[in-house]
Amino acid sequence: MASDTDTANPDRGEPGWLSWLPGSRLGRLIIVLNLLGLAIIIVGALVLNELRRGLVIARIDSLTTQGELIATIIDQAATVGEPTPTMDPGYASQLLQLLSNPRTQRARLFDNTGKLIADSYWVADRVEWKVLPPARAPGQQDGIDLGRSSTSRPSSAS
Repeated sequence: MASDTDTANPDRGEPGWLSWLPGSRLGRLIIVLNLLGLAIIIVGALVLNELRRGLVIARIDSLTTQGELIATIIDQAATVGEPTPTMDPGYASQLLQLLSNPRTQRARLFDNTGKLIADSYWVADRVEWKVLPPARAPGQQDGIDLGRSSTSRPSSAS
């Protein structure tokens, strides 16, 4: 007796855009989704790399502009002499101190022989300070005991 049951592979008969890949339909879908995720990660990394490069270029342009501005101000104000201009090192140091540089940026000034005239780290003489807490009374026991109380003194028995 002949059976009416069809035993053919149901995936083989489907026409589709993934039919050229070997394997089952679920396997093809997993491969495609993994490749899509990989493509998203690669494109994201490339975009972030370009954004970072743009930020670095903008920072370099900003520092170049700031350096040219400082150099122009010192050139116009601290150089004297008409036939052969010379720079007044003391006045140039004062100008470098007056120009507001953030603490993270360092400006150094050299003469024509390469000798260091001024440095923003040396010129500014910046001192960190903060307000101290109020003083304690002599008998008050707030804070850390450093072993200076009368009970913790060693006895001088010989």
